[in-house]
Amino acid sequence: MATQSFPVGAAPTIEVSTDGNLRVSGWSQESVEVQNRNGEPLSAEVQGDRLRFYCEEDLLLKVPIQARLQVNVVEGSLTISAVMGEVTVQSVGGSVTLQACGPVSCVNISGHCKFTGTTGDLRLLNIGGNLKGSSSSGKVTASNVGGNIKLLDVMLVDKAHAGGNIKVKLPASPLELEALAGGNIKLWIPQDANFNLEAHSGGEKVVFQSGTEQQRYVTGRHNVAIGAGGPLVRLHAGGNVYILNSGWEEDLVAEDFIPVEENAPDWTSDIFNDRIQRRIEAKMRAAEAKAQAAGRRAEAQLRRLDRFQIPPIPPIPPIPPIPNIGDFWSRSSGGASNAPGAQPEPRARVSDEERMIILNMLSEKKISAEEANQLLDALNGKFSK
Repeated sequence: MATQSFPVGAAPTIEVSTDGNLRVSGWSQESVEVQNRNGEPLSAEVQGDRLRFYCEEDLLLKVPIQARLQVNVVEGSLTISAVMGEVTVQSVGGSVTLQACGPVSCVNISGHCKFTGTTGDLRLLNIGGNLKGSSSSGKVTASNVGGNIKLLDVMLVDKAHAGGNIKVKLPASPLELEALAGGNIKLWIPQDANFNLEAHSGGEKVVFQSGTEQQRYVTGRHNVAIGAGGPLVRLHAGGNVYILNSGWEEDLVAEDFIPVEENAPDWTSDIFNDRIQRRIEAKMRAAEAKAQAAGRRAEAQLRRLDRFQIPPIPPIPPIPPIPNIGDFWSRSSGGASNAPGAQPEPRARVSDEERMIILNMLSEKKISAEEANQLLDALNGKFSK
């Protein structure tokens, strides 16, 4: 593992980009420590207390607690902990995790975003996945969230937009807020909250619940002053709107974050091992998909063969010998008894077998219809007299 150290002041400005994952942790020393894998290209520029880093793979930084951090592009995931200076994030290809940070402005997150213990205001825009956070003492703005928003003891303000549901437990009486959700909106408020509510429900149901008492309004729009009134809270839900002050749901518990251990002997191993593990799992998934595709092709080929398989040919029954046409004429005229003075023997009527033979000969055009009739008449004894 390659490690480089850069002496700086107590509040340096650090600009960083990486094609892999980025993890930044604040510490009490007035220096920046950079760790990356041996052999991985690392570009570093230092101008006094301003540093710029770029790495093609995973990058880990230890920076002074009051450092100002500017993250331009992270192709993988981003984790920032214990950095109290201003943090600006432009684009993250994976997920973002914030723990015990100061003010953060973060836009364009392709994955999920979660935070806990932040002390500054958070501005989170354009999140492809879910947003989940807890125990933030600053104000939080969350706009254009593709998934769900779940916040515990977080003061959500301004405009909050989510493609899914919005569930928020406010630590105090709400401030100005406009929330728009594709699903339901559930807002937990203190008992003594004061604000004006404007609720729009696509499910045409607005529910107020206090303790065991519940009031339901079957309407698409409901305006009411809560307590003594105050800031305007607008809730627009594709589903239903719930205003609650009890019964906090179990799935909205505080996030469990791994505490930052400043003196960990090998704090880089986890993130690199995770990256290697992901690559191995990706290759295994690709191999499995290829094997499954080959299996499907083989099954399709077998089905085609089964559909066009030629059934076994049944044995052909032996064909009875076809008698010579002259035999019939000789039999019809008495055969060997044609000698002068010989009396013809009485003739029985034609048998089914003989009739079938004549019909077969007719169908095979070996005799004409007239000849067939003559044969039948002869066998029936018409010409025996």
